[in-house]
Amino acid sequence: MWMRELRADLAALLWPTECVTCGAPDRDCCGACLAVLRRDRGRAGWVRAPVGVTACVAGPYSGPLRALLVACKHAGLTGFARELGERLRAPLRLALGGAESRAGVLLVAAPSRASRVRRRGYRHVELIVRAALRGKPPGGARLLPGALRAARGRSAQVGLDASARRRNAALVAVSRRARRRLRGARVVLVDDVITTGATAAGACSALAAAGAQVIAVVALCAVERRDEGRHARGGSGWSEGPSKR
Repeated sequence: MWMRELRADLAALLWPTECVTCGAPDRDCCGACLAVLRRDRGRAGWVRAPVGVTACVAGPYSGPLRALLVACKHAGLTGFARELGERLRAPLRLALGGAESRAGVLLVAAPSRASRVRRRGYRHVELIVRAALRGKPPGGARLLPGALRAARGRSAQVGLDASARRRNAALVAVSRRARRRLRGARVVLVDDVITTGATAAGACSALAAAGAQVIAVVALCAVERRDEGRHARGGSGWSEGPSKR
């Protein structure tokens, strides 16, 4: 531990940085913000998004969880995938808890547009899923990389109204190489953020059309809504459920 801190101190001298959450100097994420993130590692809860998709998430889209995800996704700080993967384990375990044989379950990441993937050089959701599967993987579930792709014409969801989001989110296709593996398979769809649920719904439809059975949707976090706190299966918002460590 002390060696890791020493390396971080030396790196801060050469490449000045600040905490992505609070702005404290010398660390990409300071000790206090990391402590907040790690405090909730074992938490998982259910959310029901406006389009009707129910998902299991690690927490709300706020604080250090949001900051590290945005930095990993948009700023190239891929080292944060390790911490984000730790947070993803609890919702994966909770979502897989009812699966009779988890060994046959495939984890499929929600797609990013090809231009975004080329610009980043990595698929951030798959990066986080791989981190979650290290150490103490949830059951025998396995990642099927590159299973979904954004179809031609799909754009960023930001700024679109509800109906435009649904149409845009439906532009999801199953990759040719994944079709054989998906036919008849049980699948857990994994996303980074649940907002309206349109992306998850579009991905689930594409998987179902390919012959897969989507048994759960899992995400790192969900955007909190005004009716937050009501149980997911009776309303929207997010509600904590028991998790299995």
